Formats: sequence, C-alpha cells, structure tokens
Amino acid sequence: MSSRPSWPTSRHRTLWVGLTWLALIMAIAWLRQPPLAQASLLATQTWTRLVPDTWWHALTWLGDAHWALALWWLSLAWIGQPRQALGIAAWGALPTITMVHVTKAWVTSPRPAAVMPEGLLHVIGPVLKMGSFPSGHTATAFYLAAAWALSVGPGRRQRWAWGLAVGVAAAVGLSRVAVGAHWWADVLAGAVVGIWGAALGWLGQRHWGHAWPRLSWQRTGPVVALALAVSLWWRPVPADVVFVSHALGALLAGWGAWKMSHRLRPHPTVYAD
Repeated sequence: MSSRPSWPTSRHRTLWVGLTWLALIMAIAWLRQPPLAQASLLATQTWTRLVPDTWWHALTWLGDAHWALALWWLSLAWIGQPRQALGIAAWGALPTITMVHVTKAWVTSPRPAAVMPEGLLHVIGPVLKMGSFPSGHTATAFYLAAAWALSVGPGRRQRWAWGLAVGVAAAVGLSRVAVGAHWWADVLAGAVVGIWGAALGWLGQRHWGHAWPRLSWQRTGPVVALALAVSLWWRPVPADVVFVSHALGALLAGWGAWKMSHRLRPHPTVYAD
C-alpha cells in the first residue's frame, strides 16, 4: 500500500479550488476595510451573545496549541494511517508558524479592542490589543484539521472527514469573533494560512516522507497521549474551562493507558501437536 496521501487531480476540481482561493483573498481584502470590519463583527456578536460566554470561551481554546494538539491526537486514533497525518503535520509545521508570525509582524494590525469604543465590543477572556492579522488560533485549527483530513483515504470517507474537520475549524474561527479577539478578515486569513501550511506539509510528505524516522504508532502514540494529558492537567487555564481541559486530558490518558496495557498483555502461546 502506498504511503502517499491522496490529493484531488481533476481539472474541474482544480478550477473550483482556484476560484475559491481567489474569492477568499478578495473577501479578506474587502473585510479589512474599517467600516465593514466593525459592522461585520458587531453583526456577528448580536447573535453569538445569545449563547453563554462559557461555550465560546471553551470553543476558542480549541485553537490553543495544547488543546488543538490533544484533540488532534485523539482524532488520529480514528483514521487508518496516522503516520501520514504525522508526516503532513511535521512537514507543514514550520511553514505555518512562519507564515503566521511573519505576517503578524509585517502587518501590525490592531485588534478590535484597540480601536472600538469601550462598551460596544463584547469581550470574553483577556483584552488583547495588537497582533490581529492573521488569527493564530484559526490557522492552528485549520492546519491540523486539514492535515487530518488529507490522511483519510479517498472516497466518501474523505468527504466526510473534510466536512467534519472544516466544521470544527470554522467553529474555532467563529469563536475568535465571538470573544472579540479578531476581525473576520483575520479569521479568513488564518484559515488560508492553515490550509496552505497543510498543503505544503502534504507536498513534503509526498516527496520526502521517507526522510522522517519510521516510528511505530503503536509505541509512540500512547506515550505522546500521556504526555499531552499531563500538560493539560498542569497548564494554567481560566477557571471556566478547567473542567474541559481536564476532561480532554482524561480522554488522552485513558486511551494511552488502554493502548499500553493492550500491548503489555501477554498473548497465549499456541503449541503444535
């Protein structure tokens, strides 16, 4: 079986992908206009405020590196080829991080709390002022989501994986607007950066995947899961999301312990007559 992940090659699909990227770039430029940026943010918050703040606060933490990696690691247990996902994520990590931080330093865009009148913006969590463009949480969510979806085999299962992955990542992006940390242009730019990073990771895995050590998922998967669980238990988080953080750590620890116990369980010896 080939270790190379699948990628759409149809001309028709390639055309639609190109048009989608063009539309996203145009939407980002359009939404960066100050009047439209503020209007779209306030319009979004008029209905996101109908949902309790705790929900948005917990959802936006899924874009945090610790939480995102923990959820992503659990998702690897659901696909048949986790080594591909690890390869894509490894090759795409540096380009994604570089694109996010270089763009933030170059653009130096103020966040909503720095320019909007006090009392008009609904802020959940810390009040952030600078480093708005692009959204790092959204980039992380889309990067890991795309790396996971690209690892799933072609067909209906891959379409289902893409729908689930993009849905979760889009929810994280929406939460960044709901908590008042980003403009919509920042969120769309973060999604573009994350998917580009995953695409570069896919190319790296396709052409140079043999350069990475072929570690056994059965051995390394549970160990990393336990390490991530400990990091979630010990890392300080806001009080209203402590339960979610600890529950996610418990899921990782439970899966890691179960896999390790399964490997250590003695297998019956069959003697020939």
